[in-house]
Amino acid sequence: MRQSSNHTRGVVPTPFTRDVIVRICAVLGQQRPLARGFDRILERLLVSLQENAPTPRAKALRAIYLDSQSAIAIARNPVHHVSEIVEVDPGVLGDERVQRAVEGRFLDSAISVREAAMELVGRHITSHPDVAVKYFEKIAERIMDTGVSVRKRVIKIIRDLCILKCDFGKMTDACVRIVSRINDDETSIQDLVCRTFFELWFEEPTDQQSYRNGDNSMVPSEITERVQQLVDVLKSLQNPQAMIIIIKRSLALDFIPQSAKNSATCLVSQATVRNRCEMMCKCLIENILKAEEGSSEDAELRALPYVLALHSFCMVDPTLCAPAADPSRYAVTLQSYLKTQVDNRDVAQLLQSIVFVIDAVLPLVRRPPANFVEELERDLRQLIVRYSFLTVVHACIKCLCSLGKIATKGLTSFEFLVQKFYKLLDTWRKSSYGAAEKPNVLRCLFCLGLLVRYGANLVEKMEDKEKTLEQLLSLYKHFLLSDDFDVKVRSLQLQSLRNFYDYLVDVEEKMGLEEKEDDVTNREAGAVPVAAGAGDSTNICGGIIQLHWDHILEQCLDINEHVRQAAVKVVEIVLRQGLVHPMTCVPHLIALEVDQYEMNAKLAHKLLIQMNEKYPSFFESRLGDGLQLSFKFIESGAASSSQQSNNLKIPSYSKSKLESNLALSAKSGISRTYKLIRGSRVSRNKFISSVVRKFDVATWGVSSIPFLMYCTEILASLPFTLPDEPLYLVFAINRMVQVRAGAIESNIKALIHEGPLRSVAKEVTECLAAERQHDSEKAYNLDVVEPQKVDESSYVDDTVGIPEEIVLKLKAECMAAVALALLLRLKRHTKILYNLSDARCQGFTPTEAMKAGETLSRQSLKDFSFKEIPTGSPNTIKQMLEQYQAFKRLMKEDTMDYSAYASTIVRKRNRSSVVPGLQPIQEAEIPEPVHVPTLRSTRRRSAAAPQKTGNAEDGDDSSDVDVDDDDYSDEDEDDGEYFRKGKRRKKSKGSVRLRARK
Repeated sequence: MRQSSNHTRGVVPTPFTRDVIVRICAVLGQQRPLARGFDRILERLLVSLQENAPTPRAKALRAIYLDSQSAIAIARNPVHHVSEIVEVDPGVLGDERVQRAVEGRFLDSAISVREAAMELVGRHITSHPDVAVKYFEKIAERIMDTGVSVRKRVIKIIRDLCILKCDFGKMTDACVRIVSRINDDETSIQDLVCRTFFELWFEEPTDQQSYRNGDNSMVPSEITERVQQLVDVLKSLQNPQAMIIIIKRSLALDFIPQSAKNSATCLVSQATVRNRCEMMCKCLIENILKAEEGSSEDAELRALPYVLALHSFCMVDPTLCAPAADPSRYAVTLQSYLKTQVDNRDVAQLLQSIVFVIDAVLPLVRRPPANFVEELERDLRQLIVRYSFLTVVHACIKCLCSLGKIATKGLTSFEFLVQKFYKLLDTWRKSSYGAAEKPNVLRCLFCLGLLVRYGANLVEKMEDKEKTLEQLLSLYKHFLLSDDFDVKVRSLQLQSLRNFYDYLVDVEEKMGLEEKEDDVTNREAGAVPVAAGAGDSTNICGGIIQLHWDHILEQCLDINEHVRQAAVKVVEIVLRQGLVHPMTCVPHLIALEVDQYEMNAKLAHKLLIQMNEKYPSFFESRLGDGLQLSFKFIESGAASSSQQSNNLKIPSYSKSKLESNLALSAKSGISRTYKLIRGSRVSRNKFISSVVRKFDVATWGVSSIPFLMYCTEILASLPFTLPDEPLYLVFAINRMVQVRAGAIESNIKALIHEGPLRSVAKEVTECLAAERQHDSEKAYNLDVVEPQKVDESSYVDDTVGIPEEIVLKLKAECMAAVALALLLRLKRHTKILYNLSDARCQGFTPTEAMKAGETLSRQSLKDFSFKEIPTGSPNTIKQMLEQYQAFKRLMKEDTMDYSAYASTIVRKRNRSSVVPGLQPIQEAEIPEPVHVPTLRSTRRRSAAAPQKTGNAEDGDDSSDVDVDDDDYSDEDEDDGEYFRKGKRRKKSKGSVRLRARK
């Protein structure tokens, strides 16, 4: 009956299910014209993202949710449908074309567009793991973005990814990226970072997880997982200070709004966080014990990460490591590790952290066990006497002084060590000591000073009343006044910088406590705020730092890398507190970018990033000074001193190899600085033009040629990514050559055509012409007999009889010609490297808008070379004229279209790719027009005769001396006329060759 009724109603039964029907409809829908043209439509929409104005680009990325009314308005602009497509099918983000387009907007010049791109991807990255893997690296890079909103959006995306995807493979890397912004200039970002890790590690989970089974652990499994995440992140950090800040702020919950701090919910949360931190410390101590269960060889290394994490918790609040039930539990457990016999850097770090935890817990233990005190005293005394790492000795002395304040046994050991070190130093004071005993003297001075520093009150309680503080100070005074220079210089430099650092850290901590107390007092009493700087500690601290600021900056470029590291740390905290103008240290930080000691270079780059974000205009104004200071830093040898001081084994490295490594470090360092300003077209143009202006030798002097060579290599190695970057470099070079070349050439001609220089210059010119003639003939005839070489010593005294004033003038002009020759050589290198034609370079203007879709192609060439330019300081007339000839040769080659050279490079590279063992082509291997003397002289007469003017310098007088790099004839052309006849000269060359064949 039901079937018959269905038939009567027109419903036909079908064997297909609903899923099959949907798939059939989808296949049929793909055959419709609109579906077949989807790829073309998508490509057009992606091209629309390259609009010049930032507003359409931002709207294109932000228009995600569309209603019926806005769809009509957005339909007028097809670019808005890109995000609509992504909203309907998030899988489109995995398409390579869409990925390239969206990642291109990550680097957009407008902050709004970058933020919109992050917003677009962030909505779908958590629900599509494949998209997360593809976009994560590019998104994580933008955590250093100059836009505050972009940095916030990146942190939120990474946070959501870590929270929602617990099995994310790059969890540690993601957390490290977020931690890097813990000291961001924006307080809101600092709060966001702390809130992120609070949610990851310290927030109570909504569902109660089960305890571990089988290992007798009372720590929940989710606590164990979060502790492991924290330890993995801490291992990836170079400094645990960021982790300490996170733990401290999570315990205080100071990132919560002020209105919610006094609520009952906040008090409950603080108690919950504290309970979780105690559970984490318990989990850490269990993991430390488990690390000892394996092989005994590397037990210390396995336990090190967990000890460092426990050290971080203890620095924030020592009571976390002193549970109320058994306050001495952690100290007793860790004390057994002090008996190790291993003496290396990792174990030293382990011992230092363990001793710190024990030292922090000791004041909280009311009645420590007697056997624990006895063993601890013995272990500390052994480490103080024999351990080689002074950081461990420092921690042990401090812990021993703390032990002496709560136990009589510790006071006995303290007195024993003071008497022992005093006796040794007193013996060396009365009798001289040799070089072999100097390390022992320094160690005794170090240990006795720390014993007095941390145990000054214990000195008064000693039974030996003869050892007073006055006697100890007189002993130190004797050694400070000694003539041992090595003891004083480096140690005093380092100690003074450490004193500055400790003082600044202490002031910073006091300021934080005072601010909290003032907030509470002002809220309760409604006090009126007082003007800052009225004799407070900050004002005093600023005055002290400003008095010694220049000396601190000098230590940043010291020959010793440890002194440099200590000075940079002082600079970091000074800038954080705002005690000096930040621009005063920009040149020194740029110079430290080329430091081969990686820690110094990274810290300097971090500070430069912060200053560029806050003071971009001031930052740009000091880039030139920083480049010059970096050259002085390299020239002094300090930039490469870390290789010797770190005792690296480099027997197979030659001197040239070391210099090449240093050059590579310098190029990469300055390139990192250039990337900071590359986002702004005005900024990068200012930087390039400021460097090019340094090639005006009249301003800088003759001694600046090595610095100009350094600038040339830096400009040649800049990481250009946009077409207008190399074009502007060529534009700046052309402007400098146009202003200076004519004056330099006319001055040199006037000097060599006058007075006593005339005859000497003519003889040198004839000799050089003969050498060039021989080289040209040898190129065509391999059987040419090698002429007898002219003795170079015959030119040593070719300045005799010539006034010194004229020689110095010629030398200055020739060095100025060398400076321009360096620019011309750089210009040729740039045009070949980036395949720039003369027409493209001549048509470029700095104000022209960037063309959408225009890309920059880069050829594969060897490094920039100076070998065709004599860059040494000339001492003879011959050397000066050789420099002038090199300048003239490069000037004449400058009229050639280097796109032809670039095509030659491509053809040669394609041929060599099928032949194994061929090296990449070098610019010196590029074919040049062959010099044929007979045809050259014919061409010069035929081409130049109709253009002849009445200039005295261009006359036919055979007595005139003209230093030409090709034929050294008596004729020459005016520099401006030479540029105007460039194209006609090329045409005449072709006609002469045709006539020669006929």
